Amino acid sequence: MPSSRSKPPFDLSSVLIYPNTEEVAFASLGFLKVLNMLATRTILADFCHLPATRDSGIALSRKHLLTGISTHRPVRSFDFVGFSLSYENDFAAIPNLLYAAGIEPLAVEREEVFPFVTFGGFTMASNPLPVADFADAIIMGEAEGILEEVLSVLEKAKQEGWQKKEVLERFRYLDGIFVPAFGEYRVRRRYAPVEDIGFSITTPGRSHFKDMLLVEVGRGCGRGCLFCSAGRLYRPVRFRCTEDLVAAATGSKRIGLVGTAIGDHPGLTHLLETIVNEGKRASLSSLRPDQIEPHLAELLFESGMKSIAIAPETGDDDLRARIGKPIRRQRILDSVAMLAEAGMATIKLYFMMGLPGEQDSHAEAIVDLVDAIGKVRGKARLVVTVSPFVPKPHTPFQWVGFADRYSLRKRLAILRGINKIKGCSLRPVSVNQAWIEASLSRGERWLSRLLLEASQSQHNLRICLEKSGVDPTKELDISKPLPWDFIKNTIPKKRLVKMYERYMSV
Repeated sequence: MPSSRSKPPFDLSSVLIYPNTEEVAFASLGFLKVLNMLATRTILADFCHLPATRDSGIALSRKHLLTGISTHRPVRSFDFVGFSLSYENDFAAIPNLLYAAGIEPLAVEREEVFPFVTFGGFTMASNPLPVADFADAIIMGEAEGILEEVLSVLEKAKQEGWQKKEVLERFRYLDGIFVPAFGEYRVRRRYAPVEDIGFSITTPGRSHFKDMLLVEVGRGCGRGCLFCSAGRLYRPVRFRCTEDLVAAATGSKRIGLVGTAIGDHPGLTHLLETIVNEGKRASLSSLRPDQIEPHLAELLFESGMKSIAIAPETGDDDLRARIGKPIRRQRILDSVAMLAEAGMATIKLYFMMGLPGEQDSHAEAIVDLVDAIGKVRGKARLVVTVSPFVPKPHTPFQWVGFADRYSLRKRLAILRGINKIKGCSLRPVSVNQAWIEASLSRGERWLSRLLLEASQSQHNLRICLEKSGVDPTKELDISKPLPWDFIKNTIPKKRLVKMYERYMSV
């Protein structure tokens, strides 16, 4: 945080854990951001992640304790033990990592204040209940808006020798913090002011981004796609001014632009022109098809980009419009043609299957659209990723059931026709992995115990979920409370109900 750089660091040691492998950890921008904040605001900061051999589990943890990567200090000896949780499917690793650190996985069994186990990240703002029993406190929002206060409370607790009950009580009344020990009480999500969201981090060489200067363009998206949780949870939309971005992009030859809606930034073209004119290379992950114009496509190629992603989401114009992305087929074809003509070597296409109301014909429409795109791709290679739709809390689709796996596999068989299209390759996301994600994303608190039991027995999580009776295909009743209703977000539930009913009435 810019306002804290001149302050002395808190008298705390901290370690940030990412419950996946090193490569995935250093591709997580949230993890890098919080790690950078802890390095600045505590006297000792370290990190660790899941060992490369993910099946090592408890057998490995009995041989030696989990330690920080840089200091080789046991994780349990740090004052603040944070978990950065970006994906629901990483939840299964949490009990094993705590066990491997020599920390009791269940918070109720940890009597001492330190190590104080804190969770944060995108999934926590959505629905923290499936892992709530493992955490002493959970940050419900953006780190810039609250981490400083969390560390301040812990430093005071350390200096004055508070009991754990006193620490938890203090956090209970701290805005934006959820303390699971007190049950599900009303918690407001905290947002960082626009002047604090901007960051520039040079990633380590082992990162997926390979020594690139990552510059945050903005946060949030105002488009309102019905399926998108990021667009709902990161509101209000906040963009950094173009002058700040230009200044932030100095000092490195490789610049990665980061944000939920980069293409909506009014100064994107000017920023790219500046990067190109200075002989630097830029990178961004994706753009909407309706944002791509010839000049922008040329700038992307001139900045050194060889690949880019666009997300048509579905092959049918009407369904695409209904889910909140009213982009016509011809506009998608035009955008691909522009990118190909500019010289882009690889164009990635993202689609979903299993949307509410979808039929097998919609899978056929995806194949048909990809076939049409193949005719305008020029020399570019098309990489098509199709993911099963997973309903998320705090979106109009939070009441929708996950499509049954038989239907998804049937549609996937249709989609394999994409591999027959010249220059195209299909990369489907696992139906079983999506089923697990759907089970956890709308999961209830008792799942914490199931995750613990699965880790201790080293049984397959999907099988454990199935045996417990979890059914993500079940539609939820809009007239009944939802498990995550205790989280207060910027969009009222009544408004989400209206959007859901409007969609389902068609």
